[in-house]
Amino acid sequence: MSKFPKILLAQKESRGLLLQIAAIFMFNALGYFCNVLANAILTNNLPIATYGDFACAWRSLGLVSQVLIFGTILSANTFIPVYRKKDDVKRKRAFIA
Repeated sequence: MSKFPKILLAQKESRGLLLQIAAIFMFNALGYFCNVLANAILTNNLPIATYGDFACAWRSLGLVSQVLIFGTILSANTFIPVYRKKDDVKRKRAFIA
């Protein structure tokens, strides 16, 4: 068997990886532009004090959500493998629910 099909396979895999990277980049760019547009609309239509309160609350919500996600991931990485090893279905379901 020649090496030619392996090269084509590698090219297909790298092409798929490049498409995934391009899709992630495009979604991030779209999110960035939506964020800029929303901020432009809010700054033009809200009083300064109200926009300041909104911006502070929005940033605080983002920080709290990151902390909660970090704790959940840390707990999942710690406890789910233990529950799987012990085959404890009740605790796995309680953790996920």
